[in-house]
Amino acid sequence: MLFRSLTVEKTCDPVSKVGDDVDCSVVVTNTSSSDSPNLIVDTVTDTLVGNLLGTLTRGTKVSCPAWPGSGLAPAATWTCTYRFTVLVTDVIGTGENKRVENTAIVHTHPSGFPNDIYGSSSASIKIFTPNLSITKVADPTIVVDGGTVTYTVSVTNTTTESYAPKLYFDSDITKRLKDSLAGDLLGTLTRGTRTGGTCLAGTQLANSESCTVIYQLVVTSADPNPLPNTVTTLMHPVGFPNQIPGLAHAEVTHFTPSIGVDKTCDALSKVGDDVNCTVTVTNTSPVTAPNATFD
Repeated sequence: MLFRSLTVEKTCDPVSKVGDDVDCSVVVTNTSSSDSPNLIVDTVTDTLVGNLLGTLTRGTKVSCPAWPGSGLAPAATWTCTYRFTVLVTDVIGTGENKRVENTAIVHTHPSGFPNDIYGSSSASIKIFTPNLSITKVADPTIVVDGGTVTYTVSVTNTTTESYAPKLYFDSDITKRLKDSLAGDLLGTLTRGTRTGGTCLAGTQLANSESCTVIYQLVVTSADPNPLPNTVTTLMHPVGFPNQIPGLAHAEVTHFTPSIGVDKTCDALSKVGDDVNCTVTVTNTSPVTAPNATFD
């Protein structure tokens, strides 16, 4: 007894983001009985890229052969692989349910028969939006020339989707975590000393995870005043080429403390008389310096 059927299996990259390419594959199998006639194709369409047997409305074919001229024999398969770029308008849902839905529909008929044999298959692509934050804190923010400032840099993966890939630092030492004063914070500092923190060259941060770098440097009178200090970072989602930048800034005011002392007394006196003296202490430090206190 003849029976005629087909299966359609569609797969796509499981996770992607807006602006990135997604690879999809459609596999059609003739699951009819071995004595059934071959399946002649009528249409193979995709809800996002259009006609898989002709010119796509978007994207490109990676490997998509013509349907066999004599039809698809029982147990035989036909496979089409194609690639398209995810658009903002493709995305449905929000938060953890943000996705792109994509369906392939196949319409065939047995050779010599008018019967319609249909099949379809859908794929769902989870969409994430990679983000990071970076902060920089200087302690203290006012320092005497020759004093030490401790800087703490924190990098956090602020991507919200739990299924999103981890973020990792770029391999370029001039980009991965660069400080305008100390240089590469993940390697050998050009100025100052690293004293702690968890960020390393091979660190990967899952969503909501953070790492830190703590370092110290001595501020001198030769430094600009105030002394600006900027840190930049460049990270990537694992498996994706996208560049995720970050920037943070801290500023320190420095000064050389100084005081002036002036003493005056009555110019003339004699034994047994009182003498009045006045001592005047003036804080001659820069106006940006903190108040001076007596020891």
